[in-house]
Amino acid sequence: MNSFNTDEETKRLLSRYEERRVTIRTFRQSSFPLINKGTLRPLAKDKLTPETQGLWYPPGHGDVFTTLARCGLLQQLISMGKEYIFISNIDNLGATVDLNILYDIMENDYKFCMEVTKRERQDVHGGTLVEQEGKPLLLEMSAISKYMADMLRRDKRFDKFNTNNLWVSLRNLQKLVSVKRSLDLPVILREKTARDGNGEEVNCLMFETAAGSAISLFENSCVLVVPRARFLPV
Repeated sequence: MNSFNTDEETKRLLSRYEERRVTIRTFRQSSFPLINKGTLRPLAKDKLTPETQGLWYPPGHGDVFTTLARCGLLQQLISMGKEYIFISNIDNLGATVDLNILYDIMENDYKFCMEVTKRERQDVHGGTLVEQEGKPLLLEMSAISKYMADMLRRDKRFDKFNTNNLWVSLRNLQKLVSVKRSLDLPVILREKTARDGNGEEVNCLMFETAAGSAISLFENSCVLVVPRARFLPV
């Protein structure tokens, strides 16, 4: 999955492998206009183009589920007989398809699996899991105050964090997106400064979602503690 920032460049680089016996599919996630914090109105007045893309933003990796369905790739994978999809951050060199993990997920009929690993001092990002009404809930550090985030990092009860290595049942995902056009995921508010159509700096709002937060929507989900070798971001 690419955003409008990386889509064309990714396609250009992947064109080198067109003669290889490997199938690589790409798809572009949604785009939303930046919101002027002062007026609460969209900054963009026209559709997304290379000239106006500075007024738009991609809404986070939580958009992967809806976009998979919207572009038709979800149905294609199911039609090919695929049962699970493995999702990870592109910069995580440790995120490989481990068949031992997959076999365990299939044997226990888990519909969603999140890989977590032990938090170390340098891990200032990455959500932690809490329980809400008997279900796991991903609490993103960026969604809470810096004070609360620092407290959680020091609390030994929250010494694991989400690697964003996720295993998802395709058929169960299809059931969820067939009920609603988008999944009901917690929204993370972010701010940034951008230049409007007149070239003036404007404080803007962005609303993002995290893929891992979908764990609370799936029945029979699991959390798997993995070695640090499964999380090697560059």
